[in-house]
Amino acid sequence: MAFDAFVDYSRKTIDTILNRASRQVDDALGFDDRGVTGQIYNEATFRHFLSREKKRTARSGRSLLLMLVSVRTGDGSEARISRAVAGRLFSAMGSCVREVDFIGWYRDRQVAGAVLAQGDAAPDSDTERVIVDRVTRALRQQVPARVAQGLHVRVLHVRGRQ
Repeated sequence: MAFDAFVDYSRKTIDTILNRASRQVDDALGFDDRGVTGQIYNEATFRHFLSREKKRTARSGRSLLLMLVSVRTGDGSEARISRAVAGRLFSAMGSCVREVDFIGWYRDRQVAGAVLAQGDAAPDSDTERVIVDRVTRALRQQVPARVAQGLHVRVLHVRGRQ
């Protein structure tokens, strides 16, 4: 019996060590692993890649769309997003973006973001509204009703050379 207890203890210890090592690697790569699945960038890494995309956009003359999602309180201020809600929020956002786009924290635990790369043709005037509507619908299906009431989704068009 003592041997079985030792084996169970050893397995748990090894699992704990491996999980910590995995989190350290993810942190080094800039992934947010706090209750969120998939490759969700932490704020520093998201902003780094956003900066690089803005420079690429300026050089190429293309454009990009920056989608920002927050939850507002009754007084209009941004609420802190819990881990449980963040998981659902990023899951819904992930279902609305393409493989070339990336998502993460624009402002840690307050504003989620997605960078939506655009092709040579500038998005038409309805594109931003269509994206906001589609993402808002997806989010409302995933998050609790009390959170859905305060959802605020906006899309900013970042233009390249004019």
